[in-house]
Amino acid sequence: MMNDRYYNISYAESPFGTLNEFMTKPFSWMCAGLLTPFAVALATAVSGAWVVLAATGLIWLLLIAELVMVIVLSARVTKLQPGTATGLFFGYAVLNGVNLSTVFVSYNIPTLVLAFLIGALYFGIMAVYGWGPPKSPAGRGGPASGPTKSGAGPP
Repeated sequence: MMNDRYYNISYAESPFGTLNEFMTKPFSWMCAGLLTPFAVALATAVSGAWVVLAATGLIWLLLIAELVMVIVLSARVTKLQPGTATGLFFGYAVLNGVNLSTVFVSYNIPTLVLAFLIGALYFGIMAVYGWGPPKSPAGRGGPASGPTKSGAGPP
């Protein structure tokens, strides 16, 4: 259920800060959400711990635990305290990394770097970009930028 206190207010009245502050947070979380499982999966795969997981069948228990965690988190997301949600987010990311380690052994490191670190880098750059001063669409070369070299402006 959505929080009705904020449903009918304008963005100018928002208690969440500026648009830059509001948009920076999701990009930061996505960056952390890609880096954490990447680091855990890489460490688990390189250390050989994945062999124990696969040989003992523990990987199946961890896969089921990850699925249960998704279902529980989805059902309780609106009731969680921020600190609890943060802990569960990183707990899920670590669990996801352990489970992904069994897949990581099938790929070479440059492929994994391309898939995870480039995505994390994108979200990190967007988060840093959002921390800057508010941006105006003017000067970006779009329709709001005024006349072009030919003198013809936007219609």
